[in-house]
Amino acid sequence: MVGESNTVSVIDTGTNMVIATARVGTGPTGVVVSPDGQQVYVPCFASGLSILNTASNKLVATIGTGIHPWGAAVSPDGKRVFVINYGTGLTAGTVAVVDPAARKVIATLKVGEGPNAVAVSPDGAKVYVPNEGDDTVSIVNAATNTVEATLPAREAAGNVAVSADSRWAYVTNNFGDTVTVVDAVHDAVAATVTVGSGPDSVAFSPDGKWAYVANRGANLYVPDNTVSVIDTSNQSVKTTITVGTAPRLALVKP
Repeated sequence: MVGESNTVSVIDTGTNMVIATARVGTGPTGVVVSPDGQQVYVPCFASGLSILNTASNKLVATIGTGIHPWGAAVSPDGKRVFVINYGTGLTAGTVAVVDPAARKVIATLKVGEGPNAVAVSPDGAKVYVPNEGDDTVSIVNAATNTVEATLPAREAAGNVAVSADSRWAYVTNNFGDTVTVVDAVHDAVAATVTVGSGPDSVAFSPDGKWAYVANRGANLYVPDNTVSVIDTSNQSVKTTITVGTAPRLALVKP
């Protein structure tokens, strides 16, 4: 858990108690964990990528990645961390490719304006970055550290999730009330699915048959409060579930 105090709270899931508080950089925006569970990566909006050691719960390094780090994702083998840098009005967004063992940036890739999220495919081959500033999706080849395609999305491309078989990437378009379905084999838009108002986040079922899209509404005064359930076999909404206010999804692996 991160907070405005520029710290990360470490919670013991057995007791549901905070057992440590680790100091990180300025403006932490998220937390991702290495596959071996030994390191935690915290992108910090004003200072770079903070790295914590889970054995000591201490900050061990801070790496400058670019202008306004906003999110991060780790490759399945743990050898790379991909950090999106939101940039400024004068500077387009970038993705910093970090070698966590060497604790340095090994490549910086220019993507679209205002990258808002990042996800690595389960097979480790591709990295997907929705850019809310220019309504596109950048696809990074993880082997060559190059942007191999830029695809059109819809208004305010926001979050992204990749199916377990790495076949599909789903991008929520917050102002477009749609989900852009990316065909990972051909680097092409396969479909655009209309969902609820203000789709915010998306997650796949473990078997990949269903994708769940949380619809938060246009704003707090015009909420939607639903989850659209997409059948991935035909890219259509199967049902809509009413939930609580301003829903946001997270996938818990079995």
